[in-house]
Amino acid sequence: MLPRTASVAVLDEGGCEVVRRYTTRRGHDVTVETGNDRIAGDLTKWLTARAS
Repeated sequence: MLPRTASVAVLDEGGCEVVRRYTTRRGHDVTVETGNDRIAGDLTKWLTARAS
């Protein structure tokens, strides 16, 4: 299982910036989303995929 972290920041211009980090590979992905349900769903899927 890869160590991972995620953070969500509210942007002044609207929406949220979602950052997913892979600590063992020293990489990250950044996306901007506008819907809370989409953010929650995407993060849940991302975490579930890495748990196996």
